[in-house]
Amino acid sequence: MSAQAPSVVVFDREGHLASLQRPVLRAMGAFNNGLVCTEQALLKELVIGREIVLLNWSEDWDGLVELVKTIRHRKTSPDPFVGIIIASQTLNHSKSRAAVEAGASSLLAIPFSAGHIMTHIRHVATKRWRFIDAPNYFGPDRRVHSELPQEERRKGQCRILEGDELVAERQRMRETTLAALEIKVAHAG
Repeated sequence: MSAQAPSVVVFDREGHLASLQRPVLRAMGAFNNGLVCTEQALLKELVIGREIVLLNWSEDWDGLVELVKTIRHRKTSPDPFVGIIIASQTLNHSKSRAAVEAGASSLLAIPFSAGHIMTHIRHVATKRWRFIDAPNYFGPDRRVHSELPQEERRKGQCRILEGDELVAERQRMRETTLAALEIKVAHAG
């Protein structure tokens, strides 16, 4: 990866996979990568402006889909536009579908190689994502092909954010979150 490697935060409740993933990230040039093991710490990392979240989904943890929904929640998330890569040993059809429907950008099967991680991070970091803002979904537009025109594929009201509008909305949301955090810190002191 180039000198401008994306800023990545690794979420791993146990820390085992992160110990394998972080050296790969450093080798890619992503020196600005953090490791967190709680949902609260992850949301704090989003406030400082990460580009990608690498979520490790262990077999015995049922809270991942809810965590992705929390990250994608337009009104409460510090950055609902962040790229989300989910790594898991058990990416069966139902888990994969639930993760995608919650707003995951990419799924990474374990075991993985350094090349696999690099490919997924490059894809999420460089693709010009469109985001769908619909009543029951907010997240990346993962559709590839459809026989129906866009307007006919969706039910109800939705908005598509892309290009300059997406960049401006993400910047506005980050500034709003940082301003709210500064006010909270000022009142706490």
